[in-house]
Amino acid sequence: MATKAGYGVNVINPLITSRQSKNAVRSVKTDIHDAGLIRLCTVNGAGHPFRDTSDSLALKTLVRQRAKFSMLRLQAKLRQEEVSLRENYLESEISEVNKELVEFFDEKLLYLDRKIRKFNPELQKLLQSIPGVGPQTASTCVAEIGDILRFPDSKTLTAYIGLDSRVYESGTSIKGKGYISKRGSKILRTRFYNAASVAVLHDNMFRDFFLKKRSEGKPYRVALCAVMHKMTHVVFAVWKRGTPFINQYSMKKS
Repeated sequence: MATKAGYGVNVINPLITSRQSKNAVRSVKTDIHDAGLIRLCTVNGAGHPFRDTSDSLALKTLVRQRAKFSMLRLQAKLRQEEVSLRENYLESEISEVNKELVEFFDEKLLYLDRKIRKFNPELQKLLQSIPGVGPQTASTCVAEIGDILRFPDSKTLTAYIGLDSRVYESGTSIKGKGYISKRGSKILRTRFYNAASVAVLHDNMFRDFFLKKRSEGKPYRVALCAVMHKMTHVVFAVWKRGTPFINQYSMKKS
């Protein structure tokens, strides 16, 4: 993407500029210094071209707005449950403000869902062929990932989401992989967590994989994280091929 002045725009992960600033002996924090630091990172090839269009930016805004409203709705619902308990104890009505807020957010969420479905509906439907991937996960993938071709392989996509393993190696300490890095898109990780949680409840390849990990002694969350990682690879393959996911279990039943 080029600006009106003809300049190319790159997106740089703040972690890269932060690490670059730590290479200096003295700690300096000024606008001029930061601009020079960003320029140095750009010259060294950091970042990737900004490719968002007006449609992709609009979808991303809607998806993030929906996620925020959904959280606010949950908070209002929990507060209303607390008020209801007190009402039962006091045997008198206190307030229905939180209940009204829940109804308000329900209305707005339906409105946002209708708008979100209009953006690249074919791709959203394609991704929903994957077990566990519902409308929210599909639309979030389309919004946050954008163009799948900018990722050379599924490992790069996994790192973008923040599901790649963090490698720990220091001196004589044990070498190995630790927790996931969590250095990617938080909203995508949340969606994949929800999708994996649903997928492992039904007969499909993800449930088999989850049960295998559990039988190996892996804790629930570790096994679920492994499912999220596997699901990312499946999303990448389905999206790049442009063909729906084929559920082997459905074929066996038919």
